[in-house]
Amino acid sequence: MPRQTSRRHLVWNVLVLLLLVAAAAWMTRVPSGPIEPTGSAPLATGWRAETLLENLERPWSVVWLPTGPGDMLITERPGRLRLLRDGQLLPTPVTGLPDLPAAGQAGLMDVSLHPDFTANRWVY
Repeated sequence: MPRQTSRRHLVWNVLVLLLLVAAAAWMTRVPSGPIEPTGSAPLATGWRAETLLENLERPWSVVWLPTGPGDMLITERPGRLRLLRDGQLLPTPVTGLPDLPAAGQAGLMDVSLHPDFTANRWVY
């Protein structure tokens, strides 16, 4: 029995060693710095930028609401959730959010609706 156990350990050790060698070989292919553009990507055409809202402080994320066309929630990084209804930004932010610090990379970032939002009104 000890001989079978030692063979099993040998097989596992060889497999682990092969995995480590493969990972090291793969890591030599990963660029260590910025990647220079090759110029082979086509230019984006046929679109235009349009300002929909102004006077938002660092808007970060948008989610369309199923309540009506043009209704959306917009996060502002300092911790405010804003509601756009019928193309008009409501003057007061949505209430009920926890206090969020907005420093460095912290703040109110993304927003998402629960899959059953129409029934439960949960926002993440």
